[in-house]
Amino acid sequence: MKANEFAEKWTGEQLICYDEAALKDYGLRDSDIAILSKYGLPESAAPYLNFEELDAQEIGYVEKGYCYLGYTGDGDWIGINASSGKILVISHGLDEYADDDFPDDDIQEEAEESEECEDYDYVGFTLVNTSLEALYECMLHYYTFIQKKLTEGTKEYDTSVGKLKEKLMVADPEAMQREDCFWNEEIKKLF
Repeated sequence: MKANEFAEKWTGEQLICYDEAALKDYGLRDSDIAILSKYGLPESAAPYLNFEELDAQEIGYVEKGYCYLGYTGDGDWIGINASSGKILVISHGLDEYADDDFPDDDIQEEAEESEECEDYDYVGFTLVNTSLEALYECMLHYYTFIQKKLTEGTKEYDTSVGKLKEKLMVADPEAMQREDCFWNEEIKKLF
């Protein structure tokens, strides 16, 4: 889904735009900078996603190739990988992990060359979406699902959850192939 389509369809929380100059400092791709600075992200969106802009000095991992976008209901950070544009949940408990668990620049370069390892294969990282466009589409599908206010355990509810999962799979098939991706974990909670 294109960012302008999302902005037109989104009726939830207000969209906040990110500072273009700050995004350039993070080293984001030009296409992601354009989307985040022109269209932004909602202040909050189900399930428990909160977006805000924060100074790079306050979050250490932005120096490692990730740009802070917000946080989850659990207090984990939501970030975007500057080089790939993938959206990730990054555990706020990463300080507890060994340095080897954090994909530093050398590991990232090796992973990109071999294509065997992604940043979400490390401890404390969870793939949300493979792009901002996929994130937009998934948030919109989930928002629409929540608006239906169905009663759990009913046939209509189960059918609606199944349709939601199908829509999320179409929106971001690469992310949804992973059982441990953010959206698959949220679907499990609905049953």
